[in-house]
Amino acid sequence: MEAILSITSINGRVVERIRERYTNDDEIRMLRSKPNAETAAYHDWVEECLYWGRLEKANLGLELA
Repeated sequence: MEAILSITSINGRVVERIRERYTNDDEIRMLRSKPNAETAAYHDWVEECLYWGRLEKANLGLELA
């Protein structure tokens, strides 16, 4: 149960980190746009946030598929 709460908390923080730079509307626009420098920056930021989340989970000893 504690692991589920930790995962949920980390996942929420990943979303918060993404929202620091991009709103929901921004994300939808990026996903519907042709590749360009702006969409590349968005994708890089999202990947950085996801990587952070994976590291946080690993630091708690959580292994996820």
